[in-house]
Amino acid sequence: MAVDPTQEVLVYLDEVLAILHWSRSKFYSVNSETGMRWCDELRRSGVIHYQYEGRPPKKRIKGFPSSVRNWMRVKSSRGQRI
Repeated sequence: MAVDPTQEVLVYLDEVLAILHWSRSKFYSVNSETGMRWCDELRRSGVIHYQYEGRPPKKRIKGFPSSVRNWMRVKSSRGQRI
């Protein structure tokens, strides 16, 4: 059963990392191909974004699971290592 993108919910960083099978240390480490941190690459490609929520407002990293999976497919189809 396909997921309707209009009904998909934002997930927090821990769930994004679970989809990628990454730890927090890998997320904040430097990508050897681009020379920038993985979190910067994911943010620039639109996979994750920052959102303020709560009282007092705190910056949270969130993303859609479908965009994470799509980013993984695009990177692997180009032959780039994730």
